[in-house]
Amino acid sequence: MAVLLCAGVLAGCGKSSPITAASTAAGPSPFSGRDEAWFIAHPKENETENVWCKTNNGYLNPTVKEQAKTYDPACDVAASAYYKRMMNAKTQPGAF
Repeated sequence: MAVLLCAGVLAGCGKSSPITAASTAAGPSPFSGRDEAWFIAHPKENETENVWCKTNNGYLNPTVKEQAKTYDPACDVAASAYYKRMMNAKTQPGAF
């Protein structure tokens, strides 16, 4: 029985993820688990993430004790990346 228990525990540890350790925890949004740099480098996916988050109440709401089941930390990261990208003149259409 102990051997089966150890094998089950070790089998769960063997899973790997392509997402880096600096990224956020996975949640329900389409690009969950991505970090800010990834969203800045992928503007189309950033837009998709922001639309999903707005539609599904995915952002952090500090006024409520219990967050919605659709809350995803990636929504806050994507929003921050969007604003950083918009503040950078080099990424704006027609800039220089």
